[in-house]
This record gives sequence, structure tokens and C-alpha cells, in this order.
Amino acid sequence: MDWKTIYSGFIKTLTNLFGEFGLARVELRSIASKDNLIIIRCRRGEEHMVRCAALMLTSMDGQPVKARTLRVSGTLKSLKRFLSRDSI
Repeated sequence: MDWKTIYSGFIKTLTNLFGEFGLARVELRSIASKDNLIIIRCRRGEEHMVRCAALMLTSMDGQPVKARTLRVSGTLKSLKRFLSRDSI
């Protein structure tokens, strides 16, 4: 699944759950994906809304999906350090 499909799925789910005001409040800016991991960037303090949208995603492009949060981080540097560990 490409990042455009994932991004549009998050936009649709956030809009359905919180409306356009909620979507604007989250400020979903960029999504990076590699293999089966996705990095989602949002406004500080609004990550609970993105987590909720991730839980509500059940399918994208007719394919079943299941999302779970591995970590919430304040910086990409610490997130990359976390993801570089062999345990994931």
C-alpha cells in the first residue's frame, strides 16, 4: 500500500470522527512509510486524535488493515533511534 492511500485513509477517518475543524486542529503534515511501519507527524498535544483514527481504520483500498501505536515521540531523532533497535 502506498503512502497516498494511507494518507487519504487517515484524512477520511479523521474527518469522519472529528469533522473538518478536528482535521485542521491535528495538522497532519507528513507521513513516511517503510515496510510495514508508518511515521505520522501531527501537532503536539493532538496525538490522541491520530491514535483514535488509526484504531478506527479497518480497511484501505478494500484491504483489511490493523494499526497500533508503537511509540509517540517529540523528535524524529529519538523516534529513529527507537526504530533502529533490533527488537522491532
